[in-house]
Amino acid sequence: MEYFPLKVGTVQGRLELSSNDLGLFPYELNLKAVSAANERELQMRASLGTTQTIQAHFVSYAKTRVDYACKVRWRPVYDVKPAPSDMECKK
Repeated sequence: MEYFPLKVGTVQGRLELSSNDLGLFPYELNLKAVSAANERELQMRASLGTTQTIQAHFVSYAKTRVDYACKVRWRPVYDVKPAPSDMECKK
């Protein structure tokens, strides 16, 4: 059995499992659909001077138009320390 809700809410239903040897097993179902969590991030890591390509596949079961958003967030993974103040550069 697969419960594949498209809207947030609750639904009541009935499930009956039948076996010739064991008989009928009726179940009352109280199904609750909650809003989906955010999808995991796609992370890219490339060394300086290289490129990286990632393909992403999006599926929407909505009957209306769906807009997607893409955000690039840069997190430096290295520290650049300033030169000491007592250093002098001469020409």
